[in-house]
Amino acid sequence: MTKKRILLCGEYSSLNSGYANWSRNLLNGLNDLNKYELAELACFCTVNETKNKKHKWKVYANSVSPSDERYKNYKSNNNNTYGQWRFDAVCLDFKPDIVIDFRDPWMFDYQSFSPLRKYYKWIIMPPVDSVPQRNEWITIFNNADMIIPYTEWAKNSLSKYKHLKVFDKISPAGVDYNIFKPQKLNKTDFGLPKDSFVIGSVMRNQKRKLIPALFELISKIDNGILYLHTTYPELHGWDIPSLLLEFNVANKVYFTYRCRICKEYHASKYIGVNASCKFCNNPTSMFATTSNGIADDDLSKIYNLFDVYLQYAVCEGFGMPQIEASSCGIPVFSVDYSAMSEVVRSVDGYPVPLSNLQYEMESHAERAYPDISKTLDLIDQYRNLSDNEKENLKLKTRENTINNYNWKNIVNVWSEAIDSMDISTKVNWNDPNKYEGSENIKLDYTLNNFDFVNTICCDLLNEPNLMKTQMIQHMLHSLDHGAVKEGSSFVPYSKKRAADNLERYSQHKEMVDHIRTTTGKINEDYIIAANES
Repeated sequence: MTKKRILLCGEYSSLNSGYANWSRNLLNGLNDLNKYELAELACFCTVNETKNKKHKWKVYANSVSPSDERYKNYKSNNNNTYGQWRFDAVCLDFKPDIVIDFRDPWMFDYQSFSPLRKYYKWIIMPPVDSVPQRNEWITIFNNADMIIPYTEWAKNSLSKYKHLKVFDKISPAGVDYNIFKPQKLNKTDFGLPKDSFVIGSVMRNQKRKLIPALFELISKIDNGILYLHTTYPELHGWDIPSLLLEFNVANKVYFTYRCRICKEYHASKYIGVNASCKFCNNPTSMFATTSNGIADDDLSKIYNLFDVYLQYAVCEGFGMPQIEASSCGIPVFSVDYSAMSEVVRSVDGYPVPLSNLQYEMESHAERAYPDISKTLDLIDQYRNLSDNEKENLKLKTRENTINNYNWKNIVNVWSEAIDSMDISTKVNWNDPNKYEGSENIKLDYTLNNFDFVNTICCDLLNEPNLMKTQMIQHMLHSLDHGAVKEGSSFVPYSKKRAADNLERYSQHKEMVDHIRTTTGKINEDYIIAANES
């Protein structure tokens, strides 16, 4: 039997991030089943970064360095960062039966309107982190052949939209409990005060992560310190040095610094963006990041320095650090909203009551804000447990994590979903019909906006399904308003501009279909490197 060909689009399975961890474990699990041909569009790595690594599947590098002559083109469209500029070429080379993506919808939207869309089935797992979902996201989801929810909370939220093809099983994140396990460590060996009560949190420095609230909370706890494993500086993140001063907690918050030269890491109070490494003395120690991250073995040690783990965020699609901490036996405290509500209860943790829910302008969704006073009460409740009660809770926390979040079960869910996908209903990659364009069609600019765009999609492009995509819905919205947002301002948008955009789409479609229907090779380094790996 011919193996189904699966293309996974993500960050890069060799990186140290939540999405990368997901890619790595899912691809390894599917590979072990020996049922599929696998490939990865690795959006956050260059060809050079893949050359000295052994991969069990094809890896197509997406990124280029600033010195590369293609860098200007790469930076010309934000979506190129997430793979858009190379996706079609990768599909032409690998010819996937199924494309998988589990990132945020704006990262994978381009896959819904690719001119090659009819040649692959599309399975997505968007991190549904709040309600209501934006109409734009629902439009994108509607183009998927299958949606796999992270959580029951996400499944229930998506199932309200009857037209969406939601899989009947969930696929939460998993954890390697052989790596993330309880360890007896001496806090002073890592530079932490000997008798301190450590509240830990692991999170990217983003707006939705409530770092100011964490600082406010730790300012109210005697003999307590906060270990915040995060990133700084971040283009759209919190100004951590200013917040440390604002809440007067510079002596109560520790961060992870990692040296870019010797690769050693250590915990420290804030000592600047670039600090002197305590191991090699070079001024090259900085906050750990996805590109300068620490290995899971070391991250497990950091979790084991925590007395409790606290997830403070306005929303979460899942929140993997919660289960990494709980796998280490660390009691979890999480905001009682979205996926956090489900995860914290599944590991017998402490749901943190809300102070309020507020609609956010950017997302048009409800965002949760925790009650700091009640969080303090819950922490006191835990601290007042006997040593025996704390030990029993830690054992129960780890046991629940292993039962609910092991990768074997998660890979089996994905395998079941993939196996249930009928690929006979898609168009074969070897279909001889070739798109030639329709240059003789004369555009009628007197038509209303919908009919004008519909005529181009159906008669010129032969792509009626494009009308269902967010790309076209956004085009119609811009035509109706006569303007489109570019950067921080609005610029005029006309039928002529819409026609020009779709003409470029037509030219691109004609080019990729020419490659598809001939034996023409794509002579690009990232294609060559993927086929040599």
